Amino acid sequence: MRLSKKQKGVWFISLLTATGLSLGIYKYIEFLKQYDSGIKEPIEEGLAFEVVEFNSSDGLIFHRPNGTHVEIPANAIVDETGQEVVGQVEFRFREMHEAREIFLSGIPMQMSGARNKHLESMGMVEMRVFDGSEELKLKTGHQISVDLATQNKPNDKYNLWFLDNNESWEKSGAFETVVNERREMALSRLPEPNEPIKPVKDVLFQLASDENMPHLKVWNGVDWTLAPGQNNHSLYRAMRINWDKIEIKQLNKIKKQYRISFSSKKQDRKGNIFSENISVIASPNVKKKDMSRLLAQYEKDLNTFAEIIKNRALEEERLLQESAMLNSFTSNGFGVFNIDKLEDTRVLAKINANFDFEDELNAKINKVKILMICENQNTVLTYNAFDWDELPVLDAEVELIASLPDGSFAYVSSEMYESVLDVGNISPYFENKRYFITKKVSPEKLKALLFSDQLNA
Repeated sequence: MRLSKKQKGVWFISLLTATGLSLGIYKYIEFLKQYDSGIKEPIEEGLAFEVVEFNSSDGLIFHRPNGTHVEIPANAIVDETGQEVVGQVEFRFREMHEAREIFLSGIPMQMSGARNKHLESMGMVEMRVFDGSEELKLKTGHQISVDLATQNKPNDKYNLWFLDNNESWEKSGAFETVVNERREMALSRLPEPNEPIKPVKDVLFQLASDENMPHLKVWNGVDWTLAPGQNNHSLYRAMRINWDKIEIKQLNKIKKQYRISFSSKKQDRKGNIFSENISVIASPNVKKKDMSRLLAQYEKDLNTFAEIIKNRALEEERLLQESAMLNSFTSNGFGVFNIDKLEDTRVLAKINANFDFEDELNAKINKVKILMICENQNTVLTYNAFDWDELPVLDAEVELIASLPDGSFAYVSSEMYESVLDVGNISPYFENKRYFITKKVSPEKLKALLFSDQLNA
């Protein structure tokens, strides 16, 4: 049967409509499959910036408790047009050393053009300068000095990377791992007591005071007799060491016996901290009437010295919190810088993953992403619902987090992940179906959960 012109027209329009609809559906599916680019914080201010105001004419020296150190030169801040900015500006800074911190920062770790490659971090910083809401730049020809704290020395596979345009990673010059000289110098400047006077006889010795041990002044020139039955070698060693702290405590008033305690905290060449403590029991060779006067003066001096000891201990503790090593580099601008090595995502096997929240929503249409926090690789991998049938298995130390349309999160702990994964029954040659029951949490609870677990660890 031959079609009329009208019928042919209707058929042609129907064909175009169907073709257009199919093309539209195809494009929409391709849109759903696309991955977001750039920095996408899962929680607003999940990993907040430290904010410091400084005068651009003076520059900035910024030092963190862990030893990270940033220096911005004077007269080096310009606006979008290249005009120098004068006056107060705002420096915003944050650093990431753990996979959980990377997750909260929203900074991507997979290469934009090849999702089978990812960066494994050994320290990352994000530096910005603002004037109000306007982001500023570094003047051409100037450089920022950065010393980034590190606990381990990177091997030659690591490079300095820069997140170009806040979207794609590019290699950005070189870095050098150096000793934290600021820390070492500050530790060396902590007050050290003078070496005590060597005993006159095997069982006699004296204690010497100085500006670091003013509470011992009252005992200057007093001979002490070592109580019998003690190991003389401990006393001989005590006389040869510069101690941080010397305390005298009365044990027996009638017998005039006192415990003298020596303590110090030292650091070897490898940066390891060790403590040494020695105590002896001794009696001062002084008359009874002189003893009362000496004890009264000693108690007075000891109260004053207690504050000195406390402040010294606090300063030493603060310095020892700094990393012994730094990854040092310079940059010619602000942004995100990372000490990383680029790795192929080495897959032990793949799993076809399903989640309990899929019973209530279509994860593909809602563009739900699974973020894999990989602790051992110190990276974060992102996969949308179209790729959940081939989620890579790197190891069992992984947390899974999905951002749901209602603003909440579905969380799978590493313990739950390992239990469901069942590594002993997973194969790289067969389909491995796994069903995950998640814990639904608010953004605040997720942040608290991640940070509290990190602190406990």
